[in-house]
Amino acid sequence: MAHALHRRLLSKDLLRRAWHWSVDDARSDFIGDPLAYYDFGFDLDGHLEALLRQLRHEPYRAQPLLRIDVPKAPLAVRPGSVPEMDDRIVAFAAIYLLAPAIDRRLPDTVYSFRLKKTSRWPKSMPFEDREIVRFPLLKGKTIRRRIVLIEPWYKAWPAFREAVRYAYEEEGYTHLVVSDIAAYFENIDLVILKGILAERLPREQRLINLLMEMMRCWTWPTTHGGMVERGLPQGTSISRFLGNAYLLPLDDAFGRFCRGGKARYFRYMDDVKILCKSRRIARQAVLCMNECLRYLHLNMQGAKTGIRSDEDIREELYDDRVDRVSSVINELQRAQTEPVGDARRAYLLSKVNQEFCTIPQPGRALEPRDLRLYRRVLTAHMQLEEPGLVHDALQRIRENSDDRLMKRCLQYACMFPRRSGEVGQEIDDMLTSPEGLFELEEALLLEAARYLYRIPTSLISYAGRAMRQKRRHWYVRVQAALLVEGTTLRKRSLDALRQVFEHEPGIPVRRALVECLCQYPDAQQAQFLERLLRDLDQRICRTGRMLSALRRDPDRARAEIRFLFRNLTEHRLLTSFYRIEVVKHARDRNVRELLLQQLHRRGHLARAPALRERVKRTIEHLKTSLQG
Repeated sequence: MAHALHRRLLSKDLLRRAWHWSVDDARSDFIGDPLAYYDFGFDLDGHLEALLRQLRHEPYRAQPLLRIDVPKAPLAVRPGSVPEMDDRIVAFAAIYLLAPAIDRRLPDTVYSFRLKKTSRWPKSMPFEDREIVRFPLLKGKTIRRRIVLIEPWYKAWPAFREAVRYAYEEEGYTHLVVSDIAAYFENIDLVILKGILAERLPREQRLINLLMEMMRCWTWPTTHGGMVERGLPQGTSISRFLGNAYLLPLDDAFGRFCRGGKARYFRYMDDVKILCKSRRIARQAVLCMNECLRYLHLNMQGAKTGIRSDEDIREELYDDRVDRVSSVINELQRAQTEPVGDARRAYLLSKVNQEFCTIPQPGRALEPRDLRLYRRVLTAHMQLEEPGLVHDALQRIRENSDDRLMKRCLQYACMFPRRSGEVGQEIDDMLTSPEGLFELEEALLLEAARYLYRIPTSLISYAGRAMRQKRRHWYVRVQAALLVEGTTLRKRSLDALRQVFEHEPGIPVRRALVECLCQYPDAQQAQFLERLLRDLDQRICRTGRMLSALRRDPDRARAEIRFLFRNLTEHRLLTSFYRIEVVKHARDRNVRELLLQQLHRRGHLARAPALRERVKRTIEHLKTSLQG
């Protein structure tokens, strides 16, 4: 039946699953949402019904992407982007429907973005756990285990490497072709991609058209404002799914090339490895790949393409250092339910540090192999709660323009309260350095400062200035606003921020400022929330509806308190305190009593002085309001 999958798209159950997958995928975004999409999930049914109406009665139009350059080398960047949540849900719903048919066409030697191997899913639709999907907010582990239908990268990537190693060791191959595709996602031709999908699903043109129209809306505009039908936005699983499907013709070509056992072909996204039994066959494989990529309007990356043999193969395929550190991490993960003894901890730490000593000392940028090892070493130190590499990690940030390394280093450095002075000073020095920073680097430094035990006043002043400067990148201003929100704001500061809010055109910045302005006293807060409900932008109205419900609806407020204080951590308390600032002005006395009770019981988790002060002030306010 034609367009059968498109009809299935118009299902609230499907959109709910896509919502959960979208939330989990957003955790790895280059740029995060100021409210972590909590306001969308707060009234999930209402938002999904509105989305269904759009899909049923109107031509669906995707909104522009949020964009930022992502550092990949000291003087180079790659385009990073994030779609709006509504568009993300629609795209993931389409992937749910298309993935089984695409997966069947992929050979077993392709390891990226494959369906989980489970016999419990019906052949017609890989859905399960219909009851658990009804909850609007789920833990990431639950989503990945019960809802996401794709094998996670941390299982698929090791399987890819192990398969290549096994073929090399056991099947008598002597040469290895390694290759990568230059600027892969930026150069994907949307017309060719549409043809590839239509060839595999000829009766689902309507669903394919919807998805491709979204991709066209997300392409980078030209200098004259025109749109080109080329490129996928980087940073989401939407692009990874489509990018995986785009190389189906390459998979088919090497399925023919490898007949007879003269070669073995393996692929993880655009990372291609071909094992051959002679150099002549290896050269033929390179020519075959080049010819196929030409038809796809792609080019092989010369610096990463080559033929390896003998010891060069082992150097390419093996890094025993990473394997040994990963074994320690795996042991620590298995032992989470039981604390590791001091003797065992010291032994595991010595094993990790032994591999760390093979990494070059600070002074220059790390090579890719050492960069991968360093990230694993930091992960092990984080799990062992060992602060010995804080100074080293802060130095590496300066020398390596890599967003993944920077996030890991800052997350690690901010774990240890006793080192917060050193970390805060280093962040301040980097922000004010005359060398300058990429915009994402500046935003990540401000984000990390928010979680310091003690935030230097110089950083708060820097954030206050950055937040008001409209020439700054919007994401820098978002993180500046969130850093300021973590402090106690006086009425004069709140009135100044209200003026910034009223004259600010950027929606993400305004959403971040809403968190700050939740510190308004009772009457002014109520007036501000009424203002949000009348805003012309639906995303600001969405936030206003959530916050107004917390003040006015006792049932929603009590549910919010129970949700917030369940499995409470200091990090969660900090990022959610703007909602506590609203609930403390709830009309219902029982709600305020419940909040006071929970803060008395769990307020000790606030160890950072600034957060502890906000908890104390909230408790005093609640006591006063309940006595009156």
